[in-house]
Amino acid sequence: MVQTKQEIREAEGVIVVANSQYEQFLPWWWKHYNTHSSLPVTFFDLGLTKPLKKWCASKGTLIPFSKPMDFLAKRNEVTPEKREYWEKHWTSAIWEKRAAWFTKPFILLQSPYEKTLFLDIDCRVQADIAPLFNYLTPSVGFTIVKHEFQEGFYHNSGVCAALQGSPVVLKWAEEGVEKNHEFLGDEDVIHHLILQNHFDIPFFPLKYNHPHLFGGGNQAVIQHFLGPEGKNKILLDL
Repeated sequence: MVQTKQEIREAEGVIVVANSQYEQFLPWWWKHYNTHSSLPVTFFDLGLTKPLKKWCASKGTLIPFSKPMDFLAKRNEVTPEKREYWEKHWTSAIWEKRAAWFTKPFILLQSPYEKTLFLDIDCRVQADIAPLFNYLTPSVGFTIVKHEFQEGFYHNSGVCAALQGSPVVLKWAEEGVEKNHEFLGDEDVIHHLILQNHFDIPFFPLKYNHPHLFGGGNQAVIQHFLGPEGKNKILLDL
């Protein structure tokens, strides 16, 4: 049974997650975020170094993520076809990455905010983000973007907003526990849930999660620097 956090400390706020592998991006993220937003920030610690723990605590609230991730399927519990495909595209590092990716719905459930905006660390805030909360409806309590490509579409969870106790987030977490052997990461789970029409989720506009690969991202509210190429662009801006 997935448990939600009962205590609500503030009405609205932002959550960011980081570990030692990506903590170098935190000052970059904060520089842009702090220019455009005054919403409180909670940093969830997935293994930060001591200097960055101290840095996060000086900017907002730091919470260690403590939920055991032992429910994740081990390599030999995934079908050979999926295993081969995942490792071909992500190398053997995929098994460690999955342990971080699948934390997202559980972190949303542990949020100290009544309304939470989750931002990936590779997202650059470029304008006011508060209007994102307007896309939350009481019945669903969740909103995300729909990225459309020439070959199809996908739901990217790098930016998403949720109400405390959202049934979507609860289902997202439960599916992650029960069926993670079928999915590469948390994003694939939420994409699957939306396709299965479990919920009538409202989508927010592209400008709130604009992939840098699309072009025109400098005019967006949030520009998302996806993949290794995106991370390299961030490194040039540090």
